[in-house]
Amino acid sequence: MAIGLGSAGGRAWKLGGLVATVGLATGVAGVSWGGRNAGAATRTAGPAIRATVVPGVTATASPAEIGFGSTTTVSGVVTGPTGVGEAGALVGLERDAYPYAGYETVEHATTGGDGSYAFGGLIPDRDTRYEVVDVVDPSLISQPVGVVVDTPVLARVTTLAHGELRITATAEHSRAFDWNDRRARWYVTRAGARRSRLVASTVTREVVRGTTRVSASFYPPSGPFTYRVCFGAAGAAGLGVTGPGGPCEVRGASVGHPSAAVPSASEISSAEAFVDGRVGRTGFAVVDTHGTLSGVRMHEQFHSASLIKAMLLVAFLRRLGDAHAGLTDADRDVLEPMIHISDND
Repeated sequence: MAIGLGSAGGRAWKLGGLVATVGLATGVAGVSWGGRNAGAATRTAGPAIRATVVPGVTATASPAEIGFGSTTTVSGVVTGPTGVGEAGALVGLERDAYPYAGYETVEHATTGGDGSYAFGGLIPDRDTRYEVVDVVDPSLISQPVGVVVDTPVLARVTTLAHGELRITATAEHSRAFDWNDRRARWYVTRAGARRSRLVASTVTREVVRGTTRVSASFYPPSGPFTYRVCFGAAGAAGLGVTGPGGPCEVRGASVGHPSAAVPSASEISSAEAFVDGRVGRTGFAVVDTHGTLSGVRMHEQFHSASLIKAMLLVAFLRRLGDAHAGLTDADRDVLEPMIHISDND
């Protein structure tokens, strides 16, 4: 930037490596940018402006937004007293990571022949600010540059029996933040609906430090829907703009194709009518394939003695049959005493 002639005197401001001095002398003042005259405006009276180049340090981060585990570069130029790049200057890179407790020097570099420098291969694990300082003259320091680190979340949707869904979300995040054993609430919103429905409450698991997984199984609404998982993610405010950082750390969309519940509502009603027509103390409870509990006098207690053991045995064997599996020695050690000698243990 070139600024026209004028006499001395007045105030000085530091403007991006320039000192602009405003004087009160008369004369002709013309302003030019990059060596080209910026206009024909002249004044025969008024303040004149002149510029004196002072040393300075510039800094830029590229890219300024990265995914977790990706790299960025902080580069710039050190300008000497003559107004050109200063070769051989020793500069230090200072880092202040979220929650921004203060800067620390992490690397050093020497400027090239044109005064430029570059700190490449930087891998910040959360939102981070950088400054570059001239080691010989620490008063020469760049403006802070920020790097946003987005935390990716990988969600996997698995269809189970009867249209039930299991959603598992895995997030890679800074090891500085502990996300283990946090209560997670799962909300589902049907397409076109205004209100969400709480469908599950689970707990997060940090499978290894810096990798957290949360999973839930539920029956979705029929058709398109969105889901979100909310848990208290420590440091979420410093983990970018596309990953965690809001009230709910995981969001996604899917399509539900739930099958009809078994037994059906009509079948349960028929069973209720049958039981009500029997003499004596009666009642039953059933959990259908959608997890809904229903029945007649469900909390009535009956003394069934060891009859319940036969029911448990049949249920266990049916489950093995569905899985095409046989009895193990451990299974026999429990089941045979239960049936043959009515061992309650």
